[in-house]
Amino acid sequence: MDGYVIGLSIDPSPWLRLYGELSYPPKNIKSVRPDMFAPNWLLRNDDFLINPEYPDWYNARIVNIGIEINYPIFKFLGNTTIGYDLRMYEEGKVIYDHVDGGAIYFDEDAPWELEHTVKIAQELDTAITLEVSYHNGRSPFNNFYFQHTSILSVGLRFNPDYTVTMLDTNKN
Repeated sequence: MDGYVIGLSIDPSPWLRLYGELSYPPKNIKSVRPDMFAPNWLLRNDDFLINPEYPDWYNARIVNIGIEINYPIFKFLGNTTIGYDLRMYEEGKVIYDHVDGGAIYFDEDAPWELEHTVKIAQELDTAITLEVSYHNGRSPFNNFYFQHTSILSVGLRFNPDYTVTMLDTNKN
């Protein structure tokens, strides 16, 4: 998104990770200020979106913070990972009139938009992990960017042993 990103991840213990990240576009990039994913019904001029008047202090920032706990709760299975991720979008102050296919406008009193994701993963052995996650906020698919959604997903992750040699090209 052509923005600047500053992040920090710390591990205060072997089983705990805390992280944070700030993303913001530079003031002189108009194409992402803040409408990189703006709806197609908005007016454009020379491939740039015609923006409403934003205050100078507004910068379409995104703040991301989270926590991960990775600990063998069920020692006979493997590690259990529990994580929480919070994303805060300053773009919540930009109101998209998607009902009427109208313009966008800035609401200084609107709150930042929040997005929450919780994930639980349990290793079943050294090769398979069962994962369950819940996401509430913006759709993770950019084509549904303006829709808020709640998604529950369940899946398996296959973690093959990287030391297994499928084909040894060094054999004579």
